[in-house]
Order: sequence, then structure tokens, then C-alpha cells
Amino acid sequence: MKKIIYTLAILALVFSSCVKQDVYDPEASNEDTQKLDSNIDESFDWAMFKPIKLTINASENDSEDYYSQVYIYDASPLYDAEASLLASGVYKKGQSYVASFDVPSALTTLYIERVNPQSQASVVSLDISSDSDLDYTFASASFNPYGSNLKSSSIITSALSGDFNTKSITSYVFDKNGALEISSSSDIEGWGYNDYLNTVIYVPEGLTLYTSNINFSQGAKLKIDGTLVVDSDLRLQNNGYIEVFSKGQVEIMKDKTLTFTSSSNTFLAIQKGGRVYSEEPELSGNLEFNYNNELYNEGNIEVYSFNSNGTDITNYGSFVVKDKMETSSSDVIVGSGAYIEANNWDLGSTNLLLEKESVIYVKDTWKNSGGNYSYTNTSYVEESDGDWAYIIAKTIDLDNGIKLSLYGNLKICTDSIIDLYNNEYRKILNYKIIRDKVEFSLLEDCPTLPTSDFIPSTLGNSPGEPEDVVFPLVSDLTNLFTFVTEDTYPEFGDYDMNDLVIDLSSMTTYTTSQNLISKVEMTYTLRAYGALHENGFAVQLSSDIQKSNIKSISVTNQNITNLDVENNMISGNSKIAIPLFDNCENVFNATLVNTKKSVFDKDDIDFVVTIEFNNPVSPDLLTIDNINPFLFITTNNTFVEVHVPGFEMFSKDENMPISSYMWALKIPKNNSIHFLYPIERMNIKNAYSKFILWIQDKTNVEYQDWYKYPTMTNVQDLRE
Repeated sequence: MKKIIYTLAILALVFSSCVKQDVYDPEASNEDTQKLDSNIDESFDWAMFKPIKLTINASENDSEDYYSQVYIYDASPLYDAEASLLASGVYKKGQSYVASFDVPSALTTLYIERVNPQSQASVVSLDISSDSDLDYTFASASFNPYGSNLKSSSIITSALSGDFNTKSITSYVFDKNGALEISSSSDIEGWGYNDYLNTVIYVPEGLTLYTSNINFSQGAKLKIDGTLVVDSDLRLQNNGYIEVFSKGQVEIMKDKTLTFTSSSNTFLAIQKGGRVYSEEPELSGNLEFNYNNELYNEGNIEVYSFNSNGTDITNYGSFVVKDKMETSSSDVIVGSGAYIEANNWDLGSTNLLLEKESVIYVKDTWKNSGGNYSYTNTSYVEESDGDWAYIIAKTIDLDNGIKLSLYGNLKICTDSIIDLYNNEYRKILNYKIIRDKVEFSLLEDCPTLPTSDFIPSTLGNSPGEPEDVVFPLVSDLTNLFTFVTEDTYPEFGDYDMNDLVIDLSSMTTYTTSQNLISKVEMTYTLRAYGALHENGFAVQLSSDIQKSNIKSISVTNQNITNLDVENNMISGNSKIAIPLFDNCENVFNATLVNTKKSVFDKDDIDFVVTIEFNNPVSPDLLTIDNINPFLFITTNNTFVEVHVPGFEMFSKDENMPISSYMWALKIPKNNSIHFLYPIERMNIKNAYSKFILWIQDKTNVEYQDWYKYPTMTNVQDLRE
């Protein structure tokens, strides 16, 4: 067949002269079947993406010589195998990375991965529900020892509430005045309840008391500079307490338990230098707190197990639990330079506040079964590069989808975030990071930790030598779209939106050190052809990309028989439109392909479009909003094209009309979303129950992801 050379005059021929019937039978279809909704606003834009501008700035501690890499995702790439890459680039001191890209309108959170010059990766989340122009600075912490400069002694006197900002702290002073100093256990031999109730006992340095030899009342009050050996279970309540001074120690023997219970005035307080411990290798002493009592520590605790219920805990020292730590309905503060370690920690309705340069280390599982776990900047924590707290855990278990709220400069190192109820990260619907500044890393990328008298120097990883980034930086973007069409424009169709179904299934960018794209590879996957027209398909680029800047274009599996093409671009126009095929029937050697329920007549076909530029272009020009796919029909010397509403037309200096009807859509597609198109003659409004609701109330977040909820009997299956 002789090729037709289209001039601008021919391209402007009347469209309606070539329109053919769609596959549906007009006589068998009523008007309602053809239409979408009679109440659609004429200004409805049909868009399912929103633009984002994100600027990544270097901190004062970032390198001037080495780049850090940035990868922006729709989910955490550390824990979600289906996370889709939205954009990528580099930054260093003196050069920010400004990323402009489009995301599904329903997306509310970005996950930003930074790979530093030492190849350590961390991820932070940003809320984009109300702001589309964002700035973020990854902090590179520099630490100073805090062990000898701990915050002055304090003890918690009231419970946390709400957002954790109503905690009151009053001064607590270790004081021996007024206590009865004893020289041996015989000094209190024969004491009864009232004796212990009305007397504070001071155990001086060098004196050792054994609980098995003394009939301590439950209301005993002990101030210890010597040693108390718990060789029989000891239970304190009714205003009973123990204060361990700087030279004092409490040793809990094997299988014995020291318990504080049943009183708001029952507490254990440990001064710096003091110890509560169980000796190795028979470390099995237990520590328990119940019901409105308190634990204050600025010394050292090392026990086998720890259990608290309704307890206020303040730790400005080292707190090590060799087996399981359980806190329920408790408030926990970890002070600057302080340390908590447990093999497993089960937090039930626990509020957790970490001051700067504090560390929590859970060797196995940090289980969250209720409450808020938060790090907040308080009055004595300034927001600067060094003000970070750390939680390190092999596994974080969000029990049955519990809500986890995180705030402030917190770094979390973990290899796994799970929900044992369904064991799938993506299905943890209530998992939520409330504010920014919370960074996640895998254990192998956990940074060097702060130093103090209490934090082990063996934790964290010393960074290796910095390395240069190899350019071009090659990235596979997977936050893309599915293009679906009705080919009857400007007449109504049956709106099954399957006359041509083609995915932009992958997009590989080659980026320079200046974050410009020198080459791009786009893979388009032809999935269905539910029409009898000779439907063609082309991709139009931004008008800000000039033909003179195109070094080369190649298209694999290109099938052109009736179209004049020059350098793989449609001729006769200054605009850039790259045709993949001009008659889908020739591609499949069939019509009505893959649109019958559960029937796949033909395999999907990939077309790889590779574009090289003479001068690298800004990624802004290759966003989803600047990739303009369109269906076209070349019949009887005419050129009919169908674009998404609002997009520039190739043959005219105007845009595809925005009205209460559409003939093409770009529907979000990524690693977790693959649009299931309606089967033959099935109106899209009957295939997706939220489709019309979205049109009627587009700003409602409940309907913005309507394409995730098909009526399965009315859509084509996902090909296995």
C-alpha cells in the first residue's frame, strides 16, 4: 500500500467523516449503556495524577566532594517488595536535588531513600496529603559524649496524655538525711509492720543484707550504699521503696523476683554508679512493677526479665534485660546518652519518649501491641544534626495492625516490619508514620551510634570509605500508567475502555551528575484491542523538547504500514510523536483481542522506545504529565487522534477537549496496581463501582483510587 504523506492541511480534516461504529451493537444498547453519568461537570478534568516538587538539601555535615544518591518511592523500599520508584537523583554540599514528578492523586506519603557516599541507606517518609512543594534535609549526625553530662535527676510524677506534650517532671534528689543507719541485720531484727512503715533504713557501704534473713514488711523503705541480696522474693507496696545510691547495689538471685506494686508512692530509684543486677552465668533474677508505681534509673540495671503494668519509667542510665521485657499501660522516658537493651520487648499501650542520643536495642522482636511509640523534640532537645535517638531491632512486629505513631529526629534500624496477623507489610493498614524526620535503615546500614557511659561501642556500623557515584545513574521508574481508550471520538462509545489498552510498564532513565536525563528507555506493553478500527498508537513528547535535540530514537517491534515516518517520528509536524504501530490488527493479526472474560487470544507485546538526546534534558520534561500517549486512526486520508482530556493534540494547535465525556484515560500503574480493564461491552461505571463516585466527588480520598476496586466478574483477569 502506498504510504500517505500527511501535511498539516490533511491532518486538520474533519474527524467525524472517518468515525466507524465501535464493537457494541447500537440497537442492542440503550442510551444509558453508552453514557457515563448525566451529572458530570463540564470542567471535570479526568486527571488521576498530581504534581510533586521535592527539594533535597545537603546538611552542614554532607560532603562537598562525594554525592549522596536519592530514590523516591511510594512505599518503603526496605520492607516492601512492591515499592515503586518515582524519581531519582543525586546531591552534595553545594548542589541540591530538585525532583519534579507526578504521583497518583490518592498517594499521601512519599518514602525517600538516601544512599550516602559510604553506601549506607536510610529511608524517611514525607506527608504529601496537603502540600505538593516540599523541602527535606537529611541530617548527618555528629556526636559528642553525653555520659558525664547527664540531665539533672528527675522523676516522673504524672502520666502522659494525648500527644505526649503534657508530661510533668519534678526534681528528684537522692537524700540520706533522716534515715536510720544500721550496722547489721540484727539492728532491725524483730521489726514489725509499723516499724517499717514509720522508719527509713539506710544500708551503708560495706554492709550486706539478705532478704531471706530479714522479715521485711511490704512497706519497707530502704536507702542503700551497701548491698541488698534478694535471695527470697521481695514484694514492696504501701509506700515501700528502694533507693540505690552511687555505691549501692541490689543483687537478685536465680529465679527470685523483686516486685513493686499497688501504690503510687512505691518506687525504685537508682543513682548513677548504683546497680540492680543478676550475676552471670545464672542470670535469671526478675524485676516487676505493677499499678501506678515508678522506676527511675541513672545507674545500671541488668536482669533476666522485666515486667511493668501502669508504671512510669525514667532511664538515664543503662537498662539491660537479657530475656523478655514487657511494658503495658506504661510511660517510658529514655534520657540523653541512655540505653535500653532487651532480647524481646513487648509494648502494650506504652508511650515512649527518647531524648537526643539515646539508644534502644532489641536483639530480636520489638512487638507493638498497643499505644503510641514516639520520639518528640522537647524543650531540652534542639533540632540540629546531632539530635537523634535510635531504635535498633531485628524485627518490628505491629501486632494485628496496631497503629505506630513516630515523631521527630528518630532513626530506626530494622530488617523486618511485620504484622503476625497477616504477615504482609503492605496490608498493615493502620501502620502510620505521623511526622517527618523519622529515618529507617536496615541493620547492616545502621549508622555509627553516639557514645556515652552506657551505650556499647559495638553497636552500629562504622562507615566505609566514601565512593564516587558512577554516572550516568541508571534508574528503573515503575510509577507509571495504563492508557485505555474509546475510539469513537467525537461520538459516544460503549465506554468499555478496551478499544486499545496499553501500559507504560517500565521507564529507565540515564541521569547525569547534574540530574539531567541523557537517555530514556520506555517499554509500552500492548494488552488488548477491543475494536474493529485500524487503531494506531503513538507517544507525543513535551513541546519543550525540540526535534533538533533528538540524537536518536529507536522502537522495537514497530509496525508501520500507512504512515510517513522520519527518524521514527511522525512527519509533517514540528511536534515530536513516536508511533509504535498504525494498525493494531496488523500487530495481533486479529481483532477483538483479549477482551472476552478469562480468554487471552494473544500474548502481550512489548515495544521499547529508546530516546537519546544531544543535550541532556530536565526530568521535568519526562514526567507522566509530559508523556502524551494517543490513539490514532488513519483512514480515507484522514488522521483522527484520541488523547486524555486536556492533553495537547498532535495535528492541531489545541488540546483534547475537557468536558463531561472522555475517550481516553491514564490510570495509575505501579508494582502493586495493575488496572483490570472492563470486558467487551461492559461500561466502566459497571466494572468499577467507585468510578462514578470519583467523578461526583473527586476530592474525596475514598474514591481517588477507584481503579483498585473492580467488580471481578466485569473485568478481564490479570494475566498470570
